[in-house]
Amino acid sequence: MQKRTKKIVEIAFVVAIPKMIKDKIKKGRFRNLCRMLYKTSTKELNKIQLTKAEESTALETIFEFGKRTGWEGKQKNVMTLISFALCLIEESEFEHNAKIIMILNNMYEYLSRRDGVPAGCDWAGQLAVEKMQIIMEG
Repeated sequence: MQKRTKKIVEIAFVVAIPKMIKDKIKKGRFRNLCRMLYKTSTKELNKIQLTKAEESTALETIFEFGKRTGWEGKQKNVMTLISFALCLIEESEFEHNAKIIMILNNMYEYLSRRDGVPAGCDWAGQLAVEKMQIIMEG
């Protein structure tokens, strides 16, 4: 997979998080963090002028990821998704907008203070990143 497409896939996953958890968001700080994440990551994705081929490859990669991880069509814990996004962005070979990382960290910290971190969420996020890296390399 081309490097540019890898970066697109990484940002696309971050853009998708607020959409994936929208049913679990109540008014307040966390909702505002989700809005900030969506706005910031969408702005980053829009800076990259996608070709149809890149868009198609990115979507195929995301669908393949869903199948290989078993995440396709299933609700995931919000902390697992945030942990996944943080690991994906922080371990990326690309330089991503520091504001995205800051917002994800704020979301993680807020939820961990409020609800704690359910067992396995960090591990599941890291494991998913490893699977994503395999998909993008293969």
